[in-house]
Amino acid sequence: MKIKFYVAIFAFFISGCAFEPAPSIHDVDPQNLTEDQSIILASTGASETCSVHASSVVIKEYEKEPVLIQGIGVMPINNSFVDSMFDDEYGRVFSLLLSPGKYDFWLDSTHPWLQYDSPLFTKPITLKPKEIKYVGEFYANGCLNISLTIRDNSLRDINKIKSLEPNLNEEKVNIDIVELLDR
Repeated sequence: MKIKFYVAIFAFFISGCAFEPAPSIHDVDPQNLTEDQSIILASTGASETCSVHASSVVIKEYEKEPVLIQGIGVMPINNSFVDSMFDDEYGRVFSLLLSPGKYDFWLDSTHPWLQYDSPLFTKPITLKPKEIKYVGEFYANGCLNISLTIRDNSLRDINKIKSLEPNLNEEKVNIDIVELLDR
C-alpha cells in the first residue's frame, strides 16, 4: 500500500501538477488585452486514461529546447489523476496567457524511464498582439504506444471555456488548428 502511494505522488508531481499554473484567461479581461498579451485556447482528450505512462502537451517558445524547464504551460492529455471536464469523453480545456511571438508544442511523458525520441510534434504558430487563438484538441489513443492527432473541436471547447470565463467573446477567437510536423 505504501509503494502505491509513493508511485501515485511521484506520477502526480511529474505530470506537471506540482508546478505553478501558467497565467490564463482568468488572469486578464479577454475583452481588453494589452499589446503584450495574447491568449491560446486548446483542449486535450484521450480514448483512455493512464496512471504510470501519462502524457502531456507542453507549449514553449519556438527558439527554446523541448525540456520541461523551458515549458510555459503543461496540458495533461490522458492522466488518470486529473479529472475530465466533459461527461461523454475524457478531456480538458486550457487557456494560456502569453506574449505575442512564435511557439510550438511538444510531448512529455510522466514515466521516469521512458521518454519520446522526437518530442516536438507541431509546426510553429505565431501569436499577434491581443490575439485570442484556438489551436485545436490534442487527442491521444493509447498509453505506452501513443498515437496523437489534432482535431478541430472548437465549438465544444470554446463553449466550455466561455462557461468558465463569461467575458470571452467567441466571435473574436481566431480558429487556427496547429499542424503536425511531417515525419
